Amino acid sequence: MASVLIVSSWMPARLSWIVSAIGSAGDEIVDVEPADWLISCGCDYILKQDTLDRFGGRTVNLHPSFLPWNRGQHPNLWSWYDNTPKGVSLHRMDAGIDTGPIYAQVPVFMDDDETLRTSYRKLSDALQELFCAEWRNIRSGSEVFHQKKSASKGNTLRSSMELLASLPLRYDTPTSYISAMYNSRNG
Repeated sequence: MASVLIVSSWMPARLSWIVSAIGSAGDEIVDVEPADWLISCGCDYILKQDTLDRFGGRTVNLHPSFLPWNRGQHPNLWSWYDNTPKGVSLHRMDAGIDTGPIYAQVPVFMDDDETLRTSYRKLSDALQELFCAEWRNIRSGSEVFHQKKSASKGNTLRSSMELLASLPLRYDTPTSYISAMYNSRNG
């Protein structure tokens, strides 16, 4: 049995599926260190290296992008704006922003009539499924890392908020509108 510390900026109710997956593997959730594993999901801040070091590489970040594309804040928005692959990834945390080795990832198909909100829901559902399927393998050490070269520099909260503010319906903006912004920039 492993003990797991979860860090998140989400409300606890949004994390129930993570708690369930960890519990079904026979592991225990703790709310203070020491813990065997650190899991980050929806965390709005960067964890310091000394915090990560205390877990000896036993860290998992659940990220709603097909890494190495769209590291950082609002990856769903940037995948449409930059016309990059859509998907979800589980990766080991390091000192960079979403740059650690990838445990597992899956591409996510999007329909033509998506909005930012509906596409985010699809990514969230896929991230939940991926974590539930892979947690035991990651915890046991049987998961093989997949290294991919960085495809983007990542996005800051400020640049994300500026782009979001420019959208007519914010999260309800059709993704086709955002894709058209890409097309107008890139001919």
